[in-house]
Amino acid sequence: MASMDGKKANVRDSVFVSYSRKDRRWVNELQTSLVTLGDEVQAIVWDDSRISPAAEWQPEIDEALSTAAAAVLLLSAEFFKSEFIRKYELPLLMEAAHRGELRIFPVIVSACPPNEVTAVFQAVNDPAQPLEGLDDAARAALWKRLIEQLSAVGATIGEEIRIAAEMVRLENDLADRPEINAINEKMERAKVDPDLNGNYLENVLCFLEGQRCQLRITALMEEMQRLGLPPIRSKAIVRTMESVQKIDAEAQARATELTRIFADEALEMLKEAKAQGDHT
Repeated sequence: MASMDGKKANVRDSVFVSYSRKDRRWVNELQTSLVTLGDEVQAIVWDDSRISPAAEWQPEIDEALSTAAAAVLLLSAEFFKSEFIRKYELPLLMEAAHRGELRIFPVIVSACPPNEVTAVFQAVNDPAQPLEGLDDAARAALWKRLIEQLSAVGATIGEEIRIAAEMVRLENDLADRPEINAINEKMERAKVDPDLNGNYLENVLCFLEGQRCQLRITALMEEMQRLGLPPIRSKAIVRTMESVQKIDAEAQARATELTRIFADEALEMLKEAKAQGDHT
């Protein structure tokens, strides 16, 4: 899973939008403006309403955070009341920003006390003129100013970074497929099986790796046939498929080598058994 450490800094190509669900009305306005970014950057809108005890949300938000080149924070009293934002999301974004991995763009939605965000990062709008108090024309001007700043971030993102980031998303999509996840679980169980060790364990893992590669290749081919696939996604699929094929070839080569080793060991055992029989 993608993480928020410095090793992933080279795969950042999206805009992460963080806000409290109670400020949703302003996100609706923002999303209209985000469309004008086109293919420059992806916009990932996230709020704490997507978090539920039963949801598998951790991988999704980790991916969103680890591939963000910029973060738009819609600041309000409700924003800072969100435990999820305050304890998990905001610290990760701030740490990444301090490492120079992403840029933070605060937008003051409503009056809120001085905080760690505005103490470090300049807000898009004057804190004395929060979003909720602006008329239509002033809000349109604010969104325009924000989009110009996000476009500047997008202009610095090269194609290789976009492809690498898309490969991260693609790998996560593959890992979420039930049939591939089932193979992953079998591999983990094999590693701790006391009856499997040495070459026998490696042989089982090679066999399972081959199965996993074939499932991944099938899934990638299905994805490639999807209509309206963005060019960056297509390139990420091709590169991922090349990587999977290489892994598959290595697994097959190792399995062939292990088969030879098993055959040699069996032959040696037969020779030893025959020798013992001749002596008796």
